[in-house]
Amino acid sequence: RPTTSPLVGRGGTWTTVAQRAPIDQINPPEAVWTGRELVVGFAPDVAAYSPDRPPREVWRSLSPHPDGALQVRGATQVRGAEIYVYGAKTCAGCPWEPSLLALDPNTDTWRRLPDAPGPETPDRATVTTIGNMLVVVRDRGPDGLQVLAFDPLVEEWRDLDVPSTGPLRWQAVGAGSQLVVVGSLQQPDGTEAAGALRYDLARDVWEDVSAGLRVGDPHQAAAVWTGDSVVLFGGSTRDGPDGSPGLRGSVLDLGSGQWTPLPPLPEDPLLPVLDTRGPLEGLTGLFDGDRAVFVGGLTSPLFVAYSLEARTWEVRFPTLPRAGGIAVWTGRQVLLWGGVNRMGPLIELQVWPVRPQR
Repeated sequence: RPTTSPLVGRGGTWTTVAQRAPIDQINPPEAVWTGRELVVGFAPDVAAYSPDRPPREVWRSLSPHPDGALQVRGATQVRGAEIYVYGAKTCAGCPWEPSLLALDPNTDTWRRLPDAPGPETPDRATVTTIGNMLVVVRDRGPDGLQVLAFDPLVEEWRDLDVPSTGPLRWQAVGAGSQLVVVGSLQQPDGTEAAGALRYDLARDVWEDVSAGLRVGDPHQAAAVWTGDSVVLFGGSTRDGPDGSPGLRGSVLDLGSGQWTPLPPLPEDPLLPVLDTRGPLEGLTGLFDGDRAVFVGGLTSPLFVAYSLEARTWEVRFPTLPRAGGIAVWTGRQVLLWGGVNRMGPLIELQVWPVRPQR
């Protein structure tokens, strides 16, 4: 976790980094914060941004993806300096052949790792970490999900045998030694209900932790791991199948496996007028060491943070409308990379505040 003071509670404005990242990419690019640099792209161009370099030298180019991939499913650090990149071996429109490679941004070298086992479809996959393991969560259509774990020490894959969920719209978040999957599950009568599964690496068990989750369309919400909890915010407020009112957000206590509701957002002139029933989508989130922070939104952009200790919201000036993207906290600034707007994928970096906190 960051050791500096939290970001919210300070003034500040957003700005776009003037120097464009030296990458050429048609798909929304990935990004990984290494502790010193934000490494972006991977499909195939790669670049690294440092907030400590002179303004005209903030970006440096790195070696491109060795396979010339035009689309990746995710990138993350597991241990050490290497960034693990999971994606296709071949070009867009070619047969989907997944691969795993590692990039060391310090030495600018790539190495190839064993391919993930089993059949693969290019529909959707999420890459995250639990413990010292790389985890790939991927769609299996009517059969639900497949969850694979890669151990960098022995360079081997294993299937985590997720329980069958049936058709599912989902998202996954790594939470220390646990993996939390939340989504909308289709019921026998055709309706959908919010549900959640949790995998505990230490015990090698899956648990259903759906009880108390009342966020409508949780696959559209943003999820933030805070160390002890997973905070889910966004989605919609549509009622559940049992008639219970939906919520914008909930907090999962990783110790007890219980969800508790988030309080509603405060009335504030900086907040957009929100659809009281429709989804609040396009948010991305981060943890600043004290609060779960949410930023973005294509139709209703906002910038808010929630304190788990005080159970209160703070509101700040939002950024320009965008959906998705990757937000990180450097200890002094928020970096918001990529995402899409109404014109398409964004190859730009925004920072908040303009002047880093010291």
